Amino acid sequence: MAQNDMATGSDGKSTSTEHPASLPNGSGQPKVWTRDDLKRDPSLWAALKETFGTSHGGLGIQLLVQVTSAVPNVEPFDANADHTLAALRGIGPRDTVEGLLATQMVAVHNQAMEFRRRAALPGQPPAGVELNVNLATKSERTFLAQLDALDRHRSKGAQKMNVEHVHIHGGAQGVVGSVNHQQPADASVEDHGKSN
Repeated sequence: MAQNDMATGSDGKSTSTEHPASLPNGSGQPKVWTRDDLKRDPSLWAALKETFGTSHGGLGIQLLVQVTSAVPNVEPFDANADHTLAALRGIGPRDTVEGLLATQMVAVHNQAMEFRRRAALPGQPPAGVELNVNLATKSERTFLAQLDALDRHRSKGAQKMNVEHVHIHGGAQGVVGSVNHQQPADASVEDHGKSN
């Protein structure tokens, strides 16, 4: 459903929707959420924030539309896209950037699995198998790059260095353990009173 389409509300009346999120419900009919729904139902706000890492309802709805639209061949047993939303909650975005990335990750994973499914279809010509396996592999590499980007974002670029081999030669000294190069706050006071 596009922006500003007409939709039928729960009361049966036609209403103009703003930034709708269409998510099929168990009856096969789409559930349309609007900003008004978000205002009336605080639990929907909380669910969007938890799922997409944003407190902005419009963005949460837009991401919901994007991720559910990117799921190929939604199966009848998951008509509410519960599996897709569970995957997003499993990633657990903490902020908007992570929510955007998590949405892409779920879409890319679903795409890779769809290509794998197509490659395994019976009677598939070898060129079709090869094409779908190659596309799945590219999608899987993209997913791993996204996972790495998520890890880097969460660690804020902190790097860790492991020293595995240390050689201490005769007459030298070594330290075992963590080395911290920060001076205590009162070191300047101690040095100020000393004379050389």
